[in-house]
Amino acid sequence: MSAQQFGQKGEMNLITQLIKDESMSPDCLEFELTDSSLLQNIDSAAAIMHEMKAAGIHHAIDDFGTGYSSLKSIKQLPINKIKIDRSFITDIISNKDTAAIVSAIIAMAHSMKLTVVAEGVETEEQLDYLNDLGCDQIQGYLLSTPLPSEKAEKLLCETQVLSIA
Repeated sequence: MSAQQFGQKGEMNLITQLIKDESMSPDCLEFELTDSSLLQNIDSAAAIMHEMKAAGIHHAIDDFGTGYSSLKSIKQLPINKIKIDRSFITDIISNKDTAAIVSAIIAMAHSMKLTVVAEGVETEEQLDYLNDLGCDQIQGYLLSTPLPSEKAEKLLCETQVLSIA
């Protein structure tokens, strides 16, 4: 969801209608928002997100660590997931400072009962390192290049999902 869409009047009605029209469970829906889009008006964002959470919808903070992340704001928002930006994953093996930041993000998120996703995972070495840190999920070229929906569905049905555990 773009920052412009988020917070528009009637947006929740549109989302509710979409869920109804598609006969889907709201807990199957997750909105990814960047921290910078949320911080433009934190009080308004929090109110909207709490309304969406009450309807069963999940939220993820995308590109975490690259914007204006405020730990205070993260605390007051009803998020379920933090997605660590790929810029941290790219040099997690070769840069001890980056590795320390990623480790701290994962520990903080887990202590807040949040799921952590590492974006941009491209190598088995990165996957192993993230596994050792306790990262919950990954996305990136290690799994697949971007695919059209029909090819993605086929891939998911035919392959065993990589698991971090």
